[in-house]
Amino acid sequence: MNDPIYYWPVELSKSNFPVKISKRNNSSQDNRDPNFALHWHEQLEFYYVLEGGIYLTCNGEEQWVYKNDVAFANWCDLHRSIAFLDNTNYYVFQIDLSLLTSDKDDIFTEKYGNNLIVRSQNFERFIHQDSQISQLFEEIIKEYETQHIGFEMIVKSLFLRVTGLIFRNHFHYDKSVALYDPSVKHTREILRYIAYHYNTCNHLDVLAAQVGITKNYMCRIFKEHTGCTIIHYINQLRCYKAMSLIADGVSVTQAAMEVGYSDYNYFSRVFKQVVGFSPSKTARKKKET
Repeated sequence: MNDPIYYWPVELSKSNFPVKISKRNNSSQDNRDPNFALHWHEQLEFYYVLEGGIYLTCNGEEQWVYKNDVAFANWCDLHRSIAFLDNTNYYVFQIDLSLLTSDKDDIFTEKYGNNLIVRSQNFERFIHQDSQISQLFEEIIKEYETQHIGFEMIVKSLFLRVTGLIFRNHFHYDKSVALYDPSVKHTREILRYIAYHYNTCNHLDVLAAQVGITKNYMCRIFKEHTGCTIIHYINQLRCYKAMSLIADGVSVTQAAMEVGYSDYNYFSRVFKQVVGFSPSKTARKKKET
């Protein structure tokens, strides 16, 4: 079986520069394009619209973005493009977190890099008519396309400015919670582990042992940082993964097993709670298309 469309690995530049920028238009899209499948990846992704408009879903929200608007898909956000206006032209920017952080636990990683992942729900996904950010994307495009000597450093500095402005103007900051919080690092490790083991992650004791903390502490900080319980988060990943498998032709029963549910009736109840309709309805929709 082919790799599931739910996780879409991003191939970045062969020159080890952790940025990929591509210009696209509505006529270049088709159903084989990953943008048409609900998917996630570890890279940050920005859509910047030059002309026309794109209807996107990201992190459970759906909106149109138009000329000079930006859509932001954070680390492991479920997202896809749904529809395009005629004559739409846009850029997609995919950035590895290594561009914005370092290997050391410095201020960039602890205060900002970790918060990008852990407090993902605090960020606005759709940024409308922010002239500062749109100007920075125009400069990034120019540098990336001309590639004069030193462009890598300039592009990095411009993305750091974009991220700084997002934290400043499009991040809902809770003053009661410090941005620099050592426990955020643990939640990041939990999220990363779940991302790759969600279909076998059945016991919280095992998950806590993997991270090296107690179960009670793990559950408390995860809920504090993400706004949901670990079980709810795992069920979300499993159900959206199952939805993609079913849409790709896998039987409902097989999809349930592949994402970690051995009891079909339980899977069906959880799926309906998470997605809003039954897995069998997903299968019927697939047959009707």
